[in-house]
Amino acid sequence: RCGHTGVPIIQGDVADEATLRRAGVEHADVLLLLVPDEKAVLAAIPLARKLNDRLRIVARCAYTSSGLEAHRIGANETIIAEQVVAKEVQRLLEAHVV
Repeated sequence: RCGHTGVPIIQGDVADEATLRRAGVEHADVLLLLVPDEKAVLAAIPLARKLNDRLRIVARCAYTSSGLEAHRIGANETIIAEQVVAKEVQRLLEAHVV
């Protein structure tokens, strides 16, 4: 369990159906797939969707193309690293333009 919140921590392969079941995905409202392994995230999306078709899935992806694939296979939302980095670079540049 997480010490501060008491939220259970499940160790295992996110792309393994048994791990998703241990985590209670069948009854969950939201699944945040934020591991830094894009292949595992993309493999977990259809498994999670199969277990719970009402589940809101948020997937972390490195590239826009992977984010599009994540949406195609069932993710509701994506966080795309290259877009987050681009926005931050833009913010930093704009902050220093006089």
